Amino acid sequence: MQGEITIVVVGYNRGDAIERVLHSLARAQYDYTDIRLVVSIDCSGKEDAARAAERFCWEHGEYQVIRHPKRLGLRKHIISCGDLTGKYGAVMVFGEDL
Repeated sequence: MQGEITIVVVGYNRGDAIERVLHSLARAQYDYTDIRLVVSIDCSGKEDAARAAERFCWEHGEYQVIRHPKRLGLRKHIISCGDLTGKYGAVMVFGEDL
């Protein structure tokens, strides 16, 4: 089935958790052929999560990593990910600890 889906993964400072959720999403079977994946990393002072996201290879469609230069905090970070609906329409949001 053709369609466009946007998945947003929210991360902070846990590279291992980001890797785990990204690999789980990559292994999933989708009924759609164009799946956009956006990884949004809040600034934590650590590079683990951002590095893990940037070296990940997504084969199901467009892939983007957003690195926030200043710490937003969990509430503002989740809201900023929800704001991506203005750009992409509906989004599915997953936390790094999923």
